[in-house]
Amino acid sequence: MIIMIDYLKQFNITNDDIKTLKTHLTKEVVKNLEIAQVNVIEVLNFLKEFGVNNLLNVIKYRPDICLKEKRDLERDLTLFDKDLLIFIFNNSIDDLINFKI
Repeated sequence: MIIMIDYLKQFNITNDDIKTLKTHLTKEVVKNLEIAQVNVIEVLNFLKEFGVNNLLNVIKYRPDICLKEKRDLERDLTLFDKDLLIFIFNNSIDDLINFKI
């Protein structure tokens, strides 16, 4: 079975980026991104509207965020300063763990 995550192209993720994701992420994570396509699109659209510009890094380094329910992510993000969160998402995504996100 070929696992396709080409739907990510709608978020300005290139073919080269997709190849990188497929080598960086485990096969299980890539499969989950495909299975949860509708949810992933909803979460990425929400993050984009929230102000996150670096969606590739979210997918690459924190794919668990993409697999969260949008309402749960919204709830988690309202607990902290929006500008701080946008900065962290766009620059040092690993720091989100300090906020239990």
